[in-house]
Amino acid sequence: MGAARSAAAMRRLVGAICAALALTLTTSCRPVGGTPSSSTETDRPTAGTRDVGALLHGTRVSLDGALPSDVVVLQESNRALIGQIRRSSPSTRILLYQNIAAVPDRGDSATGPSVVTAAAAQRSPGWALHSASGAPVRWHDFPYLQPMDTGDPGYQRAALAKVRQELAGADWDGVFLDDVLSDTRGHTYSAEPADITGGTQLAATTSFLLAVAAPLRSDGHVIAINAQQSRGDFEGPLSAWSPLVDLVMLEHFVAWGDSPLDRGPRQRFDEGQVRWRLREMALIQQHGAGVLALTYGSADDGRTQAFHRGVYLLGDSRPGASMWTIPTASMRSARPAADLDLGAPTASAREAAPGVWVRPFAEGWLVVNARGEALRSSSGELGLGSTARDVEVGARTAIAVPSD
Repeated sequence: MGAARSAAAMRRLVGAICAALALTLTTSCRPVGGTPSSSTETDRPTAGTRDVGALLHGTRVSLDGALPSDVVVLQESNRALIGQIRRSSPSTRILLYQNIAAVPDRGDSATGPSVVTAAAAQRSPGWALHSASGAPVRWHDFPYLQPMDTGDPGYQRAALAKVRQELAGADWDGVFLDDVLSDTRGHTYSAEPADITGGTQLAATTSFLLAVAAPLRSDGHVIAINAQQSRGDFEGPLSAWSPLVDLVMLEHFVAWGDSPLDRGPRQRFDEGQVRWRLREMALIQQHGAGVLALTYGSADDGRTQAFHRGVYLLGDSRPGASMWTIPTASMRSARPAADLDLGAPTASAREAAPGVWVRPFAEGWLVVNARGEALRSSSGELGLGSTARDVEVGARTAIAVPSD
């Protein structure tokens, strides 16, 4: 990507943190993970690569064997893997993880996972958020992090200098900015911040992206952000931020879950929530950015994996990636067993029945069922070409139906 930021390279993001997407071929329909259709299973296909990716979190990870990926996000502490990734997959784009909204409350390293160091923050206590009483505000969900005033001009200058220095220190292609917040509801605060520059978190965050992300992008770096906004107020933040970056992440894309280490089953989104996600995707892409869709889950939760991939493909119209994240410290163990790749879409998605979406691709039809009950229908009723087929889709999951 570099200075050119190739659209072709961004089109096929495949990475590795904790990702697993099961796919099974059948003689009539291909379930995207989960329970097979009524047809007989055959061998699994070769893994596809279209718009599939992931982040690699954690400070101790391993890279076993080749990594057929286009994008990997690493923390600076894992920079030793860069050379190995370059050798095994020269086309992979490697992004540096950085948190913009909080800083560890201790540490003296000149690098780290936040846009300013703990030492720099300690030397400038005015950068921290404070309550009306003047006490520093804390996050209860991440008590080791000190929330910062992202709108403070001094904080922004320090962030730009520090990130530029880290990017120059290794063979990075760009940066992934986490905790890009539209309000103070994204975390549980010890008290309401009373001193945000600009008056609101949205104003402070937008100011930060203009002061830091935009210059980095002008330097030729790929910029990705983890945008956190509420369901009832997403248009303003996404309209302000998407033009400033290359990729916008929608975390918890089709299921809530607070941690990639939570191995429990996920509560998959209903049809109203799917409509919300599709509207967010459309807005991001209309403003020129691609979507990174991230859902946390386990390696054996095939139904949610299918739902995650299917909803992403419904709304995909620009270079982006769907990301399925599981608890693992090995890129190899996190590789998808197979990734659904139906080729290029031939038309937009449509809602064939309430809560049921279909979309045609060059190599088949995608059917996504967001209802709370299984769908039993036919290809004719859903408008899936001229070949008569029974179509069965479990509750809140997806399948692929071959073309005529």
